[in-house]
Amino acid sequence: MALAGAVLSACAYVTVRRLSATEHPLVIVHYFAVVTTIGAIPTAAPNLVWPSPTAWIGLAGVGVATHVAQLCMTRGLALEPAGRAMAVGYLQIVFAAVWGLLFFSERPDALSALGALLIIGSTAALRRRRAVAQAGAPGAQGRAPNTGSEPAEGL
Repeated sequence: MALAGAVLSACAYVTVRRLSATEHPLVIVHYFAVVTTIGAIPTAAPNLVWPSPTAWIGLAGVGVATHVAQLCMTRGLALEPAGRAMAVGYLQIVFAAVWGLLFFSERPDALSALGALLIIGSTAALRRRRAVAQAGAPGAQGRAPNTGSEPAEGL
């Protein structure tokens, strides 16, 4: 089940990246929500529980936050290759461990700490590798880096 989820997530990221070449991020996010809602109905319907008025407020907050996050992810996938952009997604495991420690006093074990260090180290290495590649390739972003002899943009 986990492998199927990973494969389907990768397919979704690549699809979003390809759609971003021709579609506005709001259109992509809208149809993503429509398709996933329709897809979830068969599994959700048998156990449907109507939320209380208080729960609706929380659900609205989650909905707004998710919408904004999905827009940001869609825009990010338009700017970066899907594999590189989503590699940073592994940081959500680290954040979950930190929130668990802060809010629920859940102490991660040694393997969890080692995994978090691997994720943080790998993400930092990817970022450094990209910075070095951009510094060595003057046209990588469409223009040479500012060496200080010319005014910075916007000044």
